[in-house]
Amino acid sequence: MIKLKLELFEYQEPAIKSVVLFGKTAKQWREDNPNEKGYIRDMATIQQLVVLSNLESINIRI
Repeated sequence: MIKLKLELFEYQEPAIKSVVLFGKTAKQWREDNPNEKGYIRDMATIQQLVVLSNLESINIRI
């Protein structure tokens, strides 16, 4: 049961980060911006990228 919960969290983690940083999931962003090439992170500001980098760094340590 614990392993299943961890796997679900790992699956949902990128979506959680996107909602926290950008206010929407990557899928929602693609639906809202069908003509944009690339990913939601490609359109991020420097500040958003710094926060994302820090979140990922903290996650590696945990």
